[in-house]
Amino acid sequence: MADKKKLRKKKAQLETSSEVLKSFFQKSPLSQQFTRWKVWNEWAELVGPQISKYSSPIQYDQGTLTLWVAHPVHMQNLQFIELELKRKINEFVGRRWVHRIRYDLNLKNKPENISEQQLQDVIED
Repeated sequence: MADKKKLRKKKAQLETSSEVLKSFFQKSPLSQQFTRWKVWNEWAELVGPQISKYSSPIQYDQGTLTLWVAHPVHMQNLQFIELELKRKINEFVGRRWVHRIRYDLNLKNKPENISEQQLQDVIED
């Protein structure tokens, strides 16, 4: 009987690999890189398909998130909803991670995952 209780207690203490990695990275100097990777990786889910269609995170430095944006009109739209964007990102991360958002229209900084055809589609919309 006591063995069954110990076994149940051990099972209850087991964590998923993602929970283990999360707790490791929260205490590690790699925390910023892991958080950055999570935001980059989940960008479409985080901001929705419409916004992710014309924007993508390209840099993070000391609380400043830089987003590449496909067109000035879209940049202006993002500026209007900037507070909501910061709130969503910080809520996703679980702490106040983004203090400021910068916008970049330079095509040289366009993320590799955005094709020329996608860019044309966004510009023509």
